Amino acid sequence: MSGLTVTEKNHWRDRIVARLDRRFETILAADPGLISRIQGEARSRALESLGLSEHQAELDSVAQQKAALDKRERRIRRSLLAQVRGVPVEDIEETRYFGPHDHELDTAIAKRQHVYEEQLLTEHQVGRQVFQLRAPFREGKLAGRRLAGDFASPGSPAMVASRRTAGRQADRPGEGSPGDQTCRRGGWMSRPYPNRRRKRKGRPPPHRYKSRVSDSAE
Repeated sequence: MSGLTVTEKNHWRDRIVARLDRRFETILAADPGLISRIQGEARSRALESLGLSEHQAELDSVAQQKAALDKRERRIRRSLLAQVRGVPVEDIEETRYFGPHDHELDTAIAKRQHVYEEQLLTEHQVGRQVFQLRAPFREGKLAGRRLAGDFASPGSPAMVASRRTAGRQADRPGEGSPGDQTCRRGGWMSRPYPNRRRKRKGRPPPHRYKSRVSDSAE
């Protein structure tokens, strides 16, 4: 192939590889699972020779248990969502995301928790005072706000709305006090590039040809 171009060499190499692949498939057709069995047996012998057989068996057992637990957790979370929606479990799509933070489930729990919080507050003397202070929040006059000593859950809808409102106000440029550098720049960054070192103003370079200029002027 010394007198062939690169394109011609690649063409003939591809043809040779294709013929070898067809021959390889023809040979393995007599025993389809031969390669898989050989790879498994070779791995087992390698682990045994390195003294890792017991550890690998324990890892395989842990992986199986983890898979079973993940499947069980997914089934339980699917049942929780079906209970909240009031529908059979079969109506919940299996392809849906089931994670530790489900917005629909967390919202339903937070709303129901808020109802029981108010009921429990009215049963105590100090709680009734807190219940009265929270009246403007229930009426919507102070929407998005929260009392300093309130024990509302961090994931409640009121808290989420409060954080979003605060973030939008912080991102609005031109707002805030006259000396607030953050508001003038529009955001929480104290300067445009906080990780960049500020350049110190250097001293002006001396005029190297001052004496020559003065001599020529004279």
